[in-house]
Amino acid sequence: MGRFFQSVKNQMNTYINLSMSSGNFYIFLGCIVLLFALIRLAGIGIPSLQWTDWKEIDYISISKNYLNNGFRFWEPTISWPAEPPRITAMEFPLVPFLSAVLYKFFGFNVITVRLITLLSFLLIIWFTGVFARYLTGPHIALLAAFFAGWIPLHSRFGNMQFSDPLLFASSLMSLYFFYRYTLENKTSLALWAFGLLSLALLLKPTELYIALPMVWIWFRKHLFNIRKWFQLAAFFSLAFVLPFIWYIYVWHLTKTSIDVFGVFGGHDKFQTFTMLSRKEWYAAMFHSIWSLMGGAPGFFIFIAGTFYALFRFRQHHLILVWLIAVGCFFVIVAEGNYDTPYRQLAITSVGAILMALGLWVILAITVLLFPVLQSVAFRKIVIPVFALTLLLTDYKQIFHRPDSPVHPVEWEVASHIKKIADVNDRLITAGTYTIHKGGNDLSPVVYYYAGKQGWTLQKGDWNQEKLQELMSKGGKIFAATYMLREPEMEKFALDLAKQYEVVYYANDRQSIVIDLRKPLTP
Repeated sequence: MGRFFQSVKNQMNTYINLSMSSGNFYIFLGCIVLLFALIRLAGIGIPSLQWTDWKEIDYISISKNYLNNGFRFWEPTISWPAEPPRITAMEFPLVPFLSAVLYKFFGFNVITVRLITLLSFLLIIWFTGVFARYLTGPHIALLAAFFAGWIPLHSRFGNMQFSDPLLFASSLMSLYFFYRYTLENKTSLALWAFGLLSLALLLKPTELYIALPMVWIWFRKHLFNIRKWFQLAAFFSLAFVLPFIWYIYVWHLTKTSIDVFGVFGGHDKFQTFTMLSRKEWYAAMFHSIWSLMGGAPGFFIFIAGTFYALFRFRQHHLILVWLIAVGCFFVIVAEGNYDTPYRQLAITSVGAILMALGLWVILAITVLLFPVLQSVAFRKIVIPVFALTLLLTDYKQIFHRPDSPVHPVEWEVASHIKKIADVNDRLITAGTYTIHKGGNDLSPVVYYYAGKQGWTLQKGDWNQEKLQELMSKGGKIFAATYMLREPEMEKFALDLAKQYEVVYYANDRQSIVIDLRKPLTP
């Protein structure tokens, strides 16, 4: 068995050391980027903007308001509240701001809404390839670039406008330029590395996990040279300056305006011990990674690549430390990862590199078992064919996703609201938020689907006094969703149904629409 493993090792060393001119490498890499650009453009309109996901709805609202309110960057503004304040605390709003600039010059359409996400994922493909070239050689790197394009296609958030695609691209590029800085010692590379790290932290502070592989790279190069560690600390300190300033301002907004994103409040993002004690968390993480890898074939080659990297730790230590860092992010931000599956896209680049290693390992084993296949032509044919086969086996998932409401319950409720609402009618809603231990995130979905503004009743507001107050301000229609999960809210809604005309009551008793303009006669 030891001899066999040594043979696999030698065969893989041959693959890693295969030469390819820089020109050919960048031509092939460019072709991979172009392939996925075309795939993404073909499906960029799914889901339609009219019934998109809650995450994109908030960003569309903010980007539209930038356009309409004079591009005041420091005032990210949502639309659904019936009365001020509407400026919201949030992470650095670069993505909605740039989208608003695109609207100004090219109009509001699905391309301008989602262009930054498209470009971010293409950057991830490109920099996964160029980084993997340093770590695994050009041939494996090209396959890694392919998988970096393939993995995000399995996420329903893969098209949508929000900060995380740019966030993941920024942290990847930061790590890449930092790695090159440790090799070439050029100040310009350090500025790129820590400038991009600063941007990543601005977009979301939890991206700090990428510092783990950066520190590891530094340790491998400088060990315990104290002077060098002070230099690294200075770089990190500079990278924290802008995020520190921005989040002080965000804290100010939480006190003077609203915080619908829950940057400092909202749900408990760090329920690490609570989540790690529940088997549902592990099942959700496994299912999410399994799905991103495309199911059994992709997950199998990912595992194969991971075991090979462990077997060759001295050669692939950085890849494994990077994977550990992503795992730490999953664990520390445990509730956030359980609640929002787009966070698992953090595994895209390192997962793609491990999948590429895994597929080449499988090729090496195949060649060793069947020496007749040992030829340059075989390996040049089988790897592209396998990659294209993965695309074809996922044809329905990638190319034929149905265009339907992301939130069908809210879409049905909104359709009944639109049937009865006048232009100036406002909504009073309950249940239009996501419940968490420690708080909630207000959701814009019903308001966006119905094209209305309104007020969201939360626990403590389910009473006649609050209802009458909001009715006096123009609240004409009451809508509730997911009532069974909160019995007190359900009781309040059903009591209202005895007083006013019920427009819609779902068969599953989860949703109700009540016309507050039409009281029932006793």
